[in-house]
Order: sequence, then structure tokens, then C-alpha cells
Amino acid sequence: MAVRTVEIVPLGPVLGAEVKGVDLRKPVPPELAAAIDRALNEHIVLVFRGQDPLTEAEQIAFTAGLGPIEVRAATPGAAQRPYSRLVSNVNLEGYQMKPSEYHATEMYFHHDTCFQPTPQKALLLNALQVPAKGGNTVFADMYRVYDALPADIKDRIAGLRALHVFIFTKTERADISKGYDNMLHATHPVAIRHPATGRKVLYVNRLMTIRIEGLPERESDELLETLFAVGERPEFHYEHVWQAGDLVLWDNLASMHARTDMVADEPRVMRHTSLKGFAVPAA
Repeated sequence: MAVRTVEIVPLGPVLGAEVKGVDLRKPVPPELAAAIDRALNEHIVLVFRGQDPLTEAEQIAFTAGLGPIEVRAATPGAAQRPYSRLVSNVNLEGYQMKPSEYHATEMYFHHDTCFQPTPQKALLLNALQVPAKGGNTVFADMYRVYDALPADIKDRIAGLRALHVFIFTKTERADISKGYDNMLHATHPVAIRHPATGRKVLYVNRLMTIRIEGLPERESDELLETLFAVGERPEFHYEHVWQAGDLVLWDNLASMHARTDMVADEPRVMRHTSLKGFAVPAA
């Protein structure tokens, strides 16, 4: 496929663009992968529309064509394979749902795998079934969020690190009053420098960022609430209303995302794949 046939159409003034002219079922030549990567660095969220939902094999192939795909073992000791999972608000026949995969409600803003030492670089969701209303995904441009911070806050967070902890709930943060050794967790700089663009990014989120290291609890809570409030301002957001067959690719470092509530008895089924991540450098 010639890159000149690909059209990038911005979806709004802040972030997000639709990519036209790409057949997701065809192999991804290097020049197309490079064009998509450039568009991702510029627009943060890319939407591919107008195609039937991909099979698992097709989505894995497209993901792997964009860069190193995340691989995992299904069980301890098993061989690693490209990571793919279903995200659903209904129990799926023949598929053993895990608590973290059952998504029937709204979900606070978060960065996927921020609780890992090397968060995923980017994520892909393919909409297999969508409800008539709700279950939208809201993305926040964390470049703009960092830029909007007052100068004194930027100075204050410089060099600080935050603890991110994973739990299965979607609207409650982890309780670490009795420790968190048995929970997935990692620390990262509060402000990071994006490895691809060199721009500064605010890297905290309401769902999984629990505290800022080295600060008293009250001071940490107050500072985090200040940072959360800026990131959750609608002026920095793009809200994606899903259509069946949509595939959305987003930068997991330059953005955080949330999910709106949905109708409980209308299926919302997505398939998730991701690009391998790397340690995030401080700003």
C-alpha cells in the first residue's frame, strides 16, 4: 500500500485523528508503519473506521506490523505468545472471564500498565460489539495537561516519583494502609519526557496513582488532587463514540483514558492488543 493513499483527518482541536485508506487485514509495510507512528506522535489517538471487526489473528498481525507486540504467557511456565484479551460487559460463551476483564461500568482515568516497570507503549482496541449508548472512551492529552500546570506546580513536581497500584475495581483506588506487596505496583516520575517526541508529560491518574513518594500523606493527597483536576478538564479531552468495527490505537504515555457508563444489558465487547513498552524517563 502506498503511503500517499493514507489520509489523516483530525477529529478535533485537541487530540485524535481518523486514518483513512488503510486495509487492516493486509500486511503493514515499513513505510506505512512509519507513517502511522508519525501520526500517533502528532495526534496521540488514531481511529480506523469503516471495516468489519477483525479476527484475533488479524488484529495480532496488524499490531505486530506496527512494532514489537507485547507477549505474555497464558499461565506460569507456558510459552509466551502475542498478548490479546477480550474486554466485555457480558459473560462470553466459551471464554473464562477474569475480574479485570469484566467491564460493565464507568472507569476512572488511568494509564494502562502504569503499575508495571515498563508500561505499554500503545494500545489497540477493536470494537466487536457496541451498545446503542454509553461505553465511550475519553482520552486526555497529557502534553497539554503538563503545559497547563502553573509554573510553581511544575517546579514542585520536578524530580518527584509516584506509586501506581493495580486493583480490579474501576472506580475505587487501592487501599494500601496494610501494605501493597501482594499487589502489582511500580513507581514512575510524576513528570516524564516522552521517548519519541521529547516533550514533557504529566504521568499520574486518579485510578491507579496512590501517592507521591517522599511527601507526607496529606501533602501527597492534596498535590495529586490538584494534578488530577487539571488532567480531567474537558478542554484537554477527545471522547470516542464507538461503532462496531472501529479500531482505535493510542499512545499510552502521552494520554490517559477513562470509560463512560453504559447500559448493563447491551453487549460491549472489545479485543485488546498492545505494543511493547519501555521504562519511562524523567522529564
